[in-house]
Formats: sequence, structure tokens, C-alpha cells
Amino acid sequence: MKKFRFLPVVLGVLFVSMMASCTKDGVYTPSKKIQRVYNASSSPWGDVDKYLAESWNWDSKTLSSIDYFYSDGDTKYTQNFSYDGKRLTRVDVYKYSEYCTYEYEGKYLKTSSYYYKNKMESSVAYTYESGKLTQMVITYFGNKKSESNLLFANMPIEPCIANTMKSFAEKADTERGMTIVTYQFTWTDDNITKVVGTEEGNMMTVTYSYDSKKNPLKGFLDGESASLSFYSKNNVTRSMEVDTDGDSYIYSYTYTYDGDNYPTMVIRTMIEPESDYSYTTFYEYNK
Repeated sequence: MKKFRFLPVVLGVLFVSMMASCTKDGVYTPSKKIQRVYNASSSPWGDVDKYLAESWNWDSKTLSSIDYFYSDGDTKYTQNFSYDGKRLTRVDVYKYSEYCTYEYEGKYLKTSSYYYKNKMESSVAYTYESGKLTQMVITYFGNKKSESNLLFANMPIEPCIANTMKSFAEKADTERGMTIVTYQFTWTDDNITKVVGTEEGNMMTVTYSYDSKKNPLKGFLDGESASLSFYSKNNVTRSMEVDTDGDSYIYSYTYTYDGDNYPTMVIRTMIEPESDYSYTTFYEYNK
């Protein structure tokens, strides 16, 4: 069986969990609206200069679409957002005939599902206690690898979580059909501080430390998984993942903030097992 590991591979950008003006799932109306996101990275395989990675498009207070770009400036694809009132119900990537749907129970997200050419390929079920997410069960049906980043949360703030979602989607596609991954969450105040993931006897644990600053993506749903970090109130400053074999992956996060305590830059650095890798994300907000 493929080893249950959270590989520290750089994915594209979504980012830190942040601050929204309401607590109802699927409603994202931040006080400061992200307009552009830039990326840069440094690794033993070569440095990547700063480039425009995302452009966010707003219809008044509602996020209507996000354009994603390669480092050479070419467009990757566009995510288009659909709503019932102010609540997100669907995200489409027309280029690849992919989309995600969201269903709610009261104020909370109940299920999200990923489709390719109108066929469901995976789904997520969410469980809450006292208003906080306590469990996420992801089922991959083993038919399709996502062409875009719609299948899983794609964010440097949680490389372990994001890459595990990707690796199990690929495992389902190549090895044995349906795969079920379960995540259990521990909270300290308003932040997720521990995640335990299991899949057929394999297990991983990720722990997080936070600062006290605002995070403008809290409450934002993107892709099928509704990023774990989007539930937390503050910015991650350190993450440590330990897998079934005892291997550990440790990252530190350094921020620059504007006058309103919103992050304008975050540098993620791998501390273990290597220390010569870093990934930088820059944020610009609408004035």
C-alpha cells in the first residue's frame, strides 16, 4: 500500500485562513477584499521570481471569479462562483468541465461534491460540535484526477493537508477505486490546532501554532475540500506533521502586515527535513 505521507511539494496558491464578517458557512464578505496574489519560491531546484498568480474579481461585495496564472504570465484557468443570495452554491472551472457543489444544513456546510463532466468523482461530509468543525470525511470514487485545483484545497499555508488530498485522489484513480480519508480536528479557542487524518489503518497528525492577527480568508470556500485553515481565526506561524512511520515535516511562517493587521506577505520555510526551501506569497487588497 502506498505510504500515508504528507509530502512537502509546492502547489499553487490559495493561502492563509483569514477574516470574514459573518459566521454563516458559504457566505464570504471580508472587510478587506483581496485583489491580486503574487508568488515566489526558492528551492534546490531553482528560484522562481515574483509573478502574478491570481486575480480576484468582485461584483460589489461578492467574489465572482478568480483567474489563475502560470509564472510566465499565461492563464491557467478561471474559477467562477455561483450563489443563492450571498451563499456560495457552486464553483465552476469551465476549461476542464469541472465543478463543485455545496449543500448546507442551517448555517453550516453539510456536504460538498466534485464533478467532472457531470459525474461525481468525490465528496466531503462535514460534522460540527458547538458550532465548530470536528470531522471531515472525504470519499474519492477513483475515476478522475482533477486537471485544475478544484479537487482539493491548494494553499501553501497547509502543504501537508493539500498534498494528502491530492495523493489520495491519485491513489483512488490508480490503485483500488474508492478511497475514504477521515480528518478529526481539535480546536483551541477559535483556531484549529490539531488535525488527525486516517486512511485504512494509516495515520498522520498535524499540529499548528498561530499569531493574533486577522486572516482575510476565514469563511471562504474554494474547491471541494473547503480548506481547513479557512475555519481558523488567526494566521499559522508553525506547522508540524508526523506520519505513520514517524517522519516529520516542519514549516515556519513569517508575516508582514499592513496598518490594519492584514497580511501583505507570508514566507513559508521548510525547517525539517530540509531548510533550503521557502515559498513566498504576496497579497494586494482593493482600496
